[in-house]
Amino acid sequence: MGWLGSSQAVAEAVSEKPSSFFVTLLALSNASGRVLVGLASDAFAHRLSRFQMQACVCLAMAGAQATLSFGSAGLLYPCLLLVGSCFGATFSNVAALATDLYGAKHIGANYGFIDMAPIAGSYAFATGLIALFYPGDLSDGDDDDDSDSAECVGAHCFRVIFWISTVSCLLAACLSYYLHIQTPINKLK
Repeated sequence: MGWLGSSQAVAEAVSEKPSSFFVTLLALSNASGRVLVGLASDAFAHRLSRFQMQACVCLAMAGAQATLSFGSAGLLYPCLLLVGSCFGATFSNVAALATDLYGAKHIGANYGFIDMAPIAGSYAFATGLIALFYPGDLSDGDDDDDSDSAECVGAHCFRVIFWISTVSCLLAACLSYYLHIQTPINKLK
């Protein structure tokens, strides 16, 4: 299903009309998150380590996921903006972290591994969890039969999924901060 189908199903669950605008919103916020956190992690490197920056990004993502679990149609767009921004921020920050930790000599190979994480995570969270916990029918609508599909409406449709995502983001924030503590500062300079 992916993020587009998932975000449209979330919109339907909170009685918001699904739109292709979700793709645009997620893409623009993803790109802006990459640029803004990339600039911020360089600008504030003397105050915050990249691990601390990643912990902040994970906490912001956790906040957006927890807010989405309440099913407020009014908060859908701001939360999607924050989720997209944090997703993009992770790309730029983790790539910079890999370079700091392992050097630029093998950045191509390291970046290839880094690129696999969002693919696996998107599949696990945007497809796998929804298939396990969403109580309605998420078919593409390509079926020719006119039977009523069991569309789910209300905050309960995605609550478990968003809480699992929230806990995962909080765990990632804790791990990022743990790595900040365990990684000597002189190794990153």
